Formats: sequence, C-alpha cells, structure tokens
Amino acid sequence: MYRCFFSVIIPCYNAIKWIDKALNSLEQQTFGDFEVLIVDDCSSDGTYEYLNDYTLTSKLAIKLLKNERNSGPGTSRNRALKEAKGQYVAFLDSDDWYESSFLEDIYLALKRIEADIVFFDFYRNWENGKEIVMSWTSIFNTNSTQKDYMALCYDSLWVMAVKRSLFMELNLPDLYNAEDTAMVPLLVEKATDIISIHKSLYHYLCRKESLSTSAHEKVYKSFYAAYSFLKEHVSDEYMDEIVFRGVKMIMYGVVYNAIRAHVPIGEFEFILREFEISNPNYRSNLYMKFLPMRKRFFIKCVEKRRYWILSLYCKLQEFLLRIN
Repeated sequence: MYRCFFSVIIPCYNAIKWIDKALNSLEQQTFGDFEVLIVDDCSSDGTYEYLNDYTLTSKLAIKLLKNERNSGPGTSRNRALKEAKGQYVAFLDSDDWYESSFLEDIYLALKRIEADIVFFDFYRNWENGKEIVMSWTSIFNTNSTQKDYMALCYDSLWVMAVKRSLFMELNLPDLYNAEDTAMVPLLVEKATDIISIHKSLYHYLCRKESLSTSAHEKVYKSFYAAYSFLKEHVSDEYMDEIVFRGVKMIMYGVVYNAIRAHVPIGEFEFILREFEISNPNYRSNLYMKFLPMRKRFFIKCVEKRRYWILSLYCKLQEFLLRIN
C-alpha cells in the first residue's frame, strides 16, 4: 500500500475560477514525497469534471473524491482523512496556495525536531494583489507550553501540519462554519510535541464571496456550536484556555457575525448571558492581554451592550473588506 510523508487535503466547492493557483503551487513544490486528496462537494460549475481531466495529465499523485450530496468542508475533510496515507497531513483551501518550499520547510523542521504538530505563519492576500505577512507564531518561543498553544494558536487547519495519527477517533464537527475553530484545540490537546516555524508558508485569499466572509445567521450559530463542542470534548485541565477561546468565539465571533447578518438582538443575547453567567471571572483570564486592541474594544462594547457602536464597527469592517 502506498505510503508518503505528506497528505495534502483540499475540499472544494464551485472552485473552478480559483483552484488552478492551488494546483500550480503543488506542482512547484521542492519536496516531492506527498499525495493530494481533493474532495469535490457537489460543485455545479464544472469543478469536478475539470479536476477529473486534470488528474489524467498531472504529475501529482492525486486522489479525486466526490461527495454524494453537498455537505460542507468539515465532511469533505473527514472523508479525505479516512483515505489519507501520509505520515503528516496538511490542508489547502481551493482558493489559496502554498509557497513552493511549503512542504520542504516543514519536512526539514520535523527532521530537526520530531513533533506532532507544526505551526507556521501565512500571507493574507486580496484579489487586487495586496499582500500582508501574518506573523502570528511570534507569540510562541521555546518555553511555550501546551496550554499556551491551546489558548493562543491560530484556529485554522491550514496553518498547521499534523501527524495523521492525531486524527484517529476525531472527526471535524458538521458545521456551516468554524469547524476549524472547534478542531484545532482538540488536536493541540492530543499532541505531545508542538513546534512553530516563524516563516510565512501559506497564502490565504480574502474573497468577498467566500464562506469565511459571508454574512449569514448560520455563521454565528456555528461559532456557538463550535464553543459547545470544545467544552464537551476538551479536558477540564484546560479550563482557562477554553474560557479564553470562548471570549473570542462567543463575545466576538457570535456577536460580530449575528450583527453582520442583521439578526435581532433577542435571538443571540441569551448566548452572551449564558457565557457571562457560566464564566463570571473571564475578565481576569491570564490570556486576555493577548487580544488585539480592536477586539478588546469590541468586547468592552459587548459587555456594556452598546449595540449601536458594534453595528458601526461591523460596517467599518465590511467597508475595509470592500476596498481591499
């Protein structure tokens, strides 16, 4: 049975306009011991047919799968994980791309220090060509603990390479959005050794029509479900860390996305009250100092129920997205 060092997993849905850049970045990798698993989620734009033709001529070791019904990226990733043969798993969204040294840099880091998880920095890109470096791993050093990673790691699967064995008995929850937010801390909890590469290896494309930027009431409900999932599955040993994640997921993620989707206050405020009552000392959480200033401002407005200010904040964020 074929084995390789990396399995690269790509969930895709109606990605025909974008996926060439992702595929080209895989063709250009300087490290060659990897397979690619692509799961089409019942695209209606010809994505599956295009990929089927692509696999016939590509030098890549590609396994193309297709869901029986549209199920979301979590289900697609779970399906690919069951088929993966690599020692480590890396993730790539269909509209994003890797640096050409992506796999080689991770491989070399693992040869120096064997680890269960490797985190790395990324670029944030826009359709107009703008690009900024997101050096989020600078917060970690050689003395960082597992609890530090649990609280502070970026909550996307595409900023990490993971030993495939960590996914045994784990499935991404079936959520409209925020399934990464629910899964990443669970992987950190299962890991024995974690390292960071302070180098940007991944390009994340900010698109106005992407799922991660959509204004839909399902998004805020997904953040609530993701936090509930974490509370249920993570050990009480990490209570402080999960409370801090709850601050970000409930007091920012739920409120921000509910307001953007014009959800009536009464339909989501009970989630806030539930969190505040369950965690009365969240303000003194030792990780609160790591929140960026804009999120501290947002959360302070949430505490005071200044919804008119929060509405202006959301409109400003949408304006900034449009002009970038």
